[in-house]
Amino acid sequence: MISQWLTMTLLSASALGLYDVRLESSSGDAVSLAKLKGKPTLVFYEERDSTALNQTFKDELFRRGKEENLLDAVNVVAVADLQGYDWFPARNFARAGVRDAEKKAGIPVYVDWSGAMKSKPWSMKEKTSNVVLLDGDGAEVMRLSGKLDASARARLFDGITALLHP
Repeated sequence: MISQWLTMTLLSASALGLYDVRLESSSGDAVSLAKLKGKPTLVFYEERDSTALNQTFKDELFRRGKEENLLDAVNVVAVADLQGYDWFPARNFARAGVRDAEKKAGIPVYVDWSGAMKSKPWSMKEKTSNVVLLDGDGAEVMRLSGKLDASARARLFDGITALLHP
């Protein structure tokens, strides 16, 4: 759902001083967080058991993006927390699972093998869904974790709208 509304890119390096965060693509290529800038960015940081927690938000995000012709207006960063799977042969199975998730969602999913995004400046919470909204300069606008209720989802949509229509 988010896949077609949000163009997959990463955060600007100036945002939160992210030069040190190392992520990988599902094919094992290093991903540079220094590339992203210019559009609002929505970061989803989840481990395998938490990806469904905010499916309602993801579905609504795609639906609204399609209805409002905003599919390319916001960047999305999907990051899988796979720190516990960074050993052979689990790493290979985990990477295959990420590839399957990419096909299903229609967007790239990047991998955090080291748990770097659970450290500062990101400080993502473990074993839950984390959703962070950044402005076009990479500054944090909103951070939510856990299952988002209707009020939290509305706040996120309001935040995205405010960034798109200042």
